[in-house]
Amino acid sequence: MFMQHTHKRLCVHVAYAIIRDTHTHTKCCRRYICVCCCAPPPAPRPEISVLCLGVGPGGKSTLLAALSGENTDDIQPTNGFAIKAIVTPRAILVVKELGGSEKVQPYWHRYFSGHKAIIFVVDSTASDEQISQSRAALQKCLGDPALSGLPLLVLFHRQDVGGAKPIDELTGKMQLGSIIDGRTCIVKATSIRDVDTLRASFEQLVDCLMDN
Repeated sequence: MFMQHTHKRLCVHVAYAIIRDTHTHTKCCRRYICVCCCAPPPAPRPEISVLCLGVGPGGKSTLLAALSGENTDDIQPTNGFAIKAIVTPRAILVVKELGGSEKVQPYWHRYFSGHKAIIFVVDSTASDEQISQSRAALQKCLGDPALSGLPLLVLFHRQDVGGAKPIDELTGKMQLGSIIDGRTCIVKATSIRDVDTLRASFEQLVDCLMDN
C-alpha cells in the first residue's frame, strides 16, 4: 500500500510491506518512508521579437547562425528577411533579420511593427563612406514611428579582421550620441571568433528589456 503527502514541494512516499520472519515463521508489517523533491517544472521563457538591420554584408547572417547553433561555414547574405531564435537564460529572442542590400533597404519599413528592440550591425572594416551610409540608414530607421523609443543594440562587428576600426572611432563616425534620441543604447565590439561576447551582448539586451 502506498500513500503520498505533498507539502512545500516535498513528496513523502510511505510504503508498507508484509515481511515473513524466517526464524519464527511469523509475519510482520514494516513501514518505509521515502522523501523526494517534487519541484514544479520551470516556467517557460518568454519570446521577444527584435529587428536586426545593417547596411551591406556586415556579418549579420553569420553571427545569428552562430548564436542559434547553426553551421557558419557557408552562410549566404540574406535576401528579403530571415528569422532566427536565440535562446538566452531569461528569454528567447525571435530575431527578424532584414537583408542589407540597396535593393532591400527601401522595403525595410514594411517590417518595422511588432518588435521590442533593434539590433544594428556595422562592419568595423567599412570605409568612411560606407559608415556614413550606415549612419544615415540607422537615423532614418530610428525616426520611424514604429521604432520610436525602442532599445538599440549596436554591434561593431568583424573586429577580428585586419583594418577594423576601434569602437571609439566607430561610435564617433556613427554619431550615435546625436541620433539615438534618448533611447537606451548598448554598444559592443564583436567578432565571429568570440561567440561568448556576442552572446553576452544579446543577454544584456534581454536584461534591458525585462528589467525596464
